[in-house]
Amino acid sequence: NATTNKIWAYLEKQDTWYESDFRLLSTILYFFPLENIKQFTQKILNSIKKYQSFRYGNNLQIGLLVNLSTIYLYNGLKRECAEITKYIYDLSKKEKHYDSLGLSQIRLGICKNDNELIKKGIALLQLTDEKELVKSLKEEIEKSPIAIEKLTYYEKEYFPEVIEYKSLSEAIANSKESKKAMEIKVFNK
Repeated sequence: NATTNKIWAYLEKQDTWYESDFRLLSTILYFFPLENIKQFTQKILNSIKKYQSFRYGNNLQIGLLVNLSTIYLYNGLKRECAEITKYIYDLSKKEKHYDSLGLSQIRLGICKNDNELIKKGIALLQLTDEKELVKSLKEEIEKSPIAIEKLTYYEKEYFPEVIEYKSLSEAIANSKESKKAMEIKVFNK
């Protein structure tokens, strides 16, 4: 895309990226090939580190990092996704942004095959009534190439019913009808 290339030609020359630069980058990020993104990821992370003590740009930085981590996750690059998601986690915790904090917990859980972290993220998002984000992240969990043996929405001692499904989508579809929480076992084929 010619417009994307012009914007990148401008951004690439900058020693320091500012708020408007982060906005531009966040907008065009998905238009780059993965190889290009790999080349400038460290510059993004270094630029964000410069602004850690400023509060005004953290929402924008979190958004950019979420977009960046999404690209790495969807391309199966868990290590890179985890590194970027750790920045999201730290910024979100500092700023008390519970939506991105829950998202970062789920993403880190996916990258590290840590079901407890996934559960913690889902619980946080459910407590903060982030229904759409929970729905989208459940789809992300289902699509991720990890083996989730147990994904417990509520603690077993409060809701002892155990139901086994062959896929997470089947479990989610069936759980919409039920008011009881359940333990879901997902088996990878």
